[in-house]
Amino acid sequence: MRTTAAREADYQQARETEWTIKPGMLGMRTKTTKAGKFLETEIFPLIGVEKGSREKRKGSSAAQKKLNLKNAQKKLARLMNANFGGGDMLVHLTDTKAKTEEEAKKAVKNWLRKVRRAADKQGKKLEYIYVMEQTGAEGNEKWHCHMVMRGGILSRDEAEKMWGRGLSRIDRYQEQEKGLCGFANYITQRKETQEKVLRRKWACSKGLKKPQTTTSDTKFSRRAAMDLTKAVYADAKKVFEKKYPGYRLVEEPEIKYSDFLPGAYIYAYLVIAE
Repeated sequence: MRTTAAREADYQQARETEWTIKPGMLGMRTKTTKAGKFLETEIFPLIGVEKGSREKRKGSSAAQKKLNLKNAQKKLARLMNANFGGGDMLVHLTDTKAKTEEEAKKAVKNWLRKVRRAADKQGKKLEYIYVMEQTGAEGNEKWHCHMVMRGGILSRDEAEKMWGRGLSRIDRYQEQEKGLCGFANYITQRKETQEKVLRRKWACSKGLKKPQTTTSDTKFSRRAAMDLTKAVYADAKKVFEKKYPGYRLVEEPEIKYSDFLPGAYIYAYLVIAE
């Protein structure tokens, strides 16, 4: 959480920020996403574009890649949090036999078939999400699979024995403050080195629950959003926990200002209070 001095500086910035409507600005939009017991809320300026026209603000390639990665991490984390939690399994499989990515993917699918057969015998449903990763210099590649999987189907020893293509590690997931966000971020990091290149596309079982997102363009007026920004700097916990009864604020909200638009972008992460 911010220090008192930092809060005062931020509050001064919010107070001095121009909130007048500029051409193209329609108001403020509120987007709320629920994934399992977690809730994310985003409040930002709503910009209108004339029909038949497209407006695109150019950014640096590096900045765009960073934004794309952040959005991919959010999307994956939300899907994980909507379907998995304490007691489920975090799986890491290394394939030392595969010569191509296709072979590595096939090996993972074969392993999942074995796990599914075990689940079927117990009358349970196998659910999972995984990402493939390639490491090693050209000609000496290795493939890794990082996965979150429904627990209670196999013991760690049984699951590891089924692999048989290299190292494997399976851990029981322990609840974290932001759920599976940390795991999602870890397995979707962009590795810029030649030795380690991450393929950030993931695969998942059918029938997973989707995070629920609602959007409102009337929840906050321009003035209400300005007042909210100032109040967040003063006491974010009180503001958001009152706004979303039954939820607890996990961390200091993110507040950003644009060089192009009036107002502020506000992002907060909450969890069901227990």
